[in-house]
Amino acid sequence: MDLDRSTGAVLKYGIALSIAILMAGGLIGAFDADLSGRILKAGITILILIPFASILVSSAALLLEGDRHWFLVSLALICVTAAGMAVAWWF
Repeated sequence: MDLDRSTGAVLKYGIALSIAILMAGGLIGAFDADLSGRILKAGITILILIPFASILVSSAALLLEGDRHWFLVSLALICVTAAGMAVAWWF
């Protein structure tokens, strides 16, 4: 697994997916404001989670490459990010 390609693919396709969902939410807004709001929230949530997903993919690539030091660093970053997301969710 190539670290640069896999991380880049997650970022590229994740942003494309988020943009498509946000555009669909904007278009649906002319017909149904409630549904549009839910779709827009989903698009924004995906946009927020894309960097977290790229960290997960990078960690997997580092583990497969056998780079233990940077895998542990990425694992610590995952823990800090997850803790921050949990705190933001509850408060």
